[in-house]
Amino acid sequence: MSEHLDTWTAADLLSYEKYIESTSGLERLSRVATANEEWVVSDWDGERYTIRFDKNFSKKHLATFSKDRERTEKEAYFEWLNSGKTRDAGENWQRAEHKFMDEKMKTTADNRNVANACTCGHLFNRHPGGGACNQAGCVCAKFTTVFAASRIAAGKPVEDPLAGMKTPKTTFIVLNWVPKADFESVVVQSIQAHEKPSGWKRGDPLAKAVNDEAVLKWDFGAARIGAVVQAQAGTDPSSWVRKQGCYIKAKKIATDWGRQTWQIFHMESSPPHAAF
Repeated sequence: MSEHLDTWTAADLLSYEKYIESTSGLERLSRVATANEEWVVSDWDGERYTIRFDKNFSKKHLATFSKDRERTEKEAYFEWLNSGKTRDAGENWQRAEHKFMDEKMKTTADNRNVANACTCGHLFNRHPGGGACNQAGCVCAKFTTVFAASRIAAGKPVEDPLAGMKTPKTTFIVLNWVPKADFESVVVQSIQAHEKPSGWKRGDPLAKAVNDEAVLKWDFGAARIGAVVQAQAGTDPSSWVRKQGCYIKAKKIATDWGRQTWQIFHMESSPPHAAF
C-alpha cells in the first residue's frame, strides 16, 4: 500500500481514504472528497477557525509530492544512475519528488482544460443534469470525462474531482513547500485580517457575520517562491510561473462561541487579486 508519512509540511493537513485498486488488487490511498476535507486552526486569542472547502477546491488547487514512497525511491535511483552515479542522494530524491509533482499538476491542468467534454465526444450542455446525451443519434447514458473514466476503472472513490467549467490555466498551492506551522499561521492571519481588523480589541464582536465573503491573502514569503504555481494546460512545467502567494475567496458559513467556520471556494487569478 502507498504509505502516507508525516512530512512536517502543510501536506499533512490533507486527509486520505483507502480503496482497492482495480488493476492491481492492492490497497491504495486517495484524497477524501473536497466536501470532507476540514482543517482546524487557532489564533493568538484562542479563537478556533474551521476551514472547509467547496467546488472541488482541494483537489483542483492543492498539490503535493507523491505519497507513493516506493515509486519515488525507484525514480531517485534512476536519477542517480543518470547522473553517472555522482549526484548525492538528497538531490536525487528531490528531483524525483519534483518530477512526480509536476506530472500530477500537468495532468490536473490538462484535464481541467477538457473538463466539459464527455467520452462520447459531446459537451456537458448536451447532458442535462449530467445524465444521458441529447445529441441526435448518441446513446451515451451519462456524462463522463476521460479523466473520470480512468478513475472509475482504477476503482477510486471519487469519480471526477475536477468536474466543472473548462479552464486553460490552473493555480496550485504546493503544500510540501511550506512547513505545517507556517502554513497554518498564514491561514489564520488571513482570516484575522477580516475578523479582527486593525483597531479590534478583545471583547469586541467579530467583524464578519455568517454569509459574509472575503478575499484572503496567503503570502508564504519570498523565501518560498514556488509555493504557488501557475500551470498552463498543454505546456511543459519548465515554462510555468512560480510565485510566493495568492488570493483565496472564502465565505463565513457558521459561527459559535470561540469557533468560526469558513469555506474556501475560489482561487483568485485576475488583478487585483492575481498570484504574486
